Amino acid sequence: MAKNIGVNLFHAILHNIIRVCHQYIHFDKNNCNKILFSGVNYYWTRNSFPNFVEEDRRVFVSHDGNLYFSSLEKIDRANYSCNVQSVISSTGRTGPFFPLIVDPASSGQKLLFPNNFPKAFPEAPLAGDDVRLECMAYGYPVPSYNWSRSGVTDRLPEGSYTTNHNRVLMLPKVQVEDMGDYICTVTSGREAIQKKVMLSIQCETSLINF
Repeated sequence: MAKNIGVNLFHAILHNIIRVCHQYIHFDKNNCNKILFSGVNYYWTRNSFPNFVEEDRRVFVSHDGNLYFSSLEKIDRANYSCNVQSVISSTGRTGPFFPLIVDPASSGQKLLFPNNFPKAFPEAPLAGDDVRLECMAYGYPVPSYNWSRSGVTDRLPEGSYTTNHNRVLMLPKVQVEDMGDYICTVTSGREAIQKKVMLSIQCETSLINF
């Protein structure tokens, strides 16, 4: 049986066989979000280009370029490469391929959130921005996801919708009244965990001449 552990291929936890992709395109994690929201898309390829990694209930590519596996299976044994593409030009960068080795292990894994989930893109949105809330957890059987809200109201904002197997909650054109705590609940078998992300929305200021 494959090793049922969750893996983030941006920062490998399995034998240190995958290194941070950002270093091969000459910007680090601190600069990533600034570049990301300027129009950069991330793609992962498997074994050869352009054999792109497909997302499913177990595999997730975050908006910041991280590739996650809720649990590993033997079919995940392959060579992986991170690719970055500008949305305003045809230029891009491709990192080298690194092997992911899947070792035999017992079945089952306790549900666990990676340290930075759930999270929001952008982190400090202005009123009128489109906001993306992401949730992901390690676990086996493959987890399922649900979003809710707490605070002044427990209703999700009008026009919001989920995508990517409910891991992502989209909030189009947020307003100040959409601020609050958004809760991601993850279930796997009989186990359930939840964690919240606080969304703060700033009003866009304008200068007034007297």
